Amino acid sequence: AETDKLFEDNPDEPWHITADTISYDDPPRRYVADGSVRISKGNVRLTADHVQFDHRTMDAAASGHVVLVSGKDVLIGDSIDINLQDQVGTVIQGTVFLEENHFYIRGDKIEKLGENTYAAEQATLSSCDGQAPAWKITGRKLDVTLEGYGVIRHAALWAKDVPVLYTPIFVFPAKRQRQTGLLAPEFGSSTRKGAFYTQPFYWAINEQSDMTYAPQYMSERGLQHSLEYRYIVDTQSRGTIMADYLD
Repeated sequence: AETDKLFEDNPDEPWHITADTISYDDPPRRYVADGSVRISKGNVRLTADHVQFDHRTMDAAASGHVVLVSGKDVLIGDSIDINLQDQVGTVIQGTVFLEENHFYIRGDKIEKLGENTYAAEQATLSSCDGQAPAWKITGRKLDVTLEGYGVIRHAALWAKDVPVLYTPIFVFPAKRQRQTGLLAPEFGSSTRKGAFYTQPFYWAINEQSDMTYAPQYMSERGLQHSLEYRYIVDTQSRGTIMADYLD
């Protein structure tokens, strides 16, 4: 059996459900769908092998090849319990792909706390495609809100399969738009520079230009100022101006 308009929550934009088989339990007044299940409305779509769905509360329990699409973001997992109206729920052994930021978030348990907010346990964050990313950050707990910031606790930075850095907490921007502020610092030591520390500052001037100012202090050489200005006029005209000064 296949049903295109099994229920509606408003007359203007109905929810749709299709499956190989659909049955109705009364009580507990819920729909049970099996085989190529698809529940959708607007930019929200849930597909799975098996779904139990309460159209009064909009609660859905799905298992088997679960895929939840919310706008441009995609959540994949073994199983999920979610309220489709509020977009709040939990996925087991899941992966979230945030398209605008090109972030992959993987975790043993991922909680979708709202339309743009996620939390993950035993989490991995990366912007690389594929199952073997060139770099990744792992942590015990991750919290991220789009157009805000993400936080990873007990974080480790990996290059391929080699851990290179540990920090108790790691904060990263999860914004779609450019934002003025401090960039990640660089520090180290060498025989020529001595101990050195660089703290870049990024200025999003407007849609056509931006600038980075990166002062670097070197114990053996002093303070160096570095400036990089970038602009774009149209698809055929753009440029970069760079300047460094060291006394």
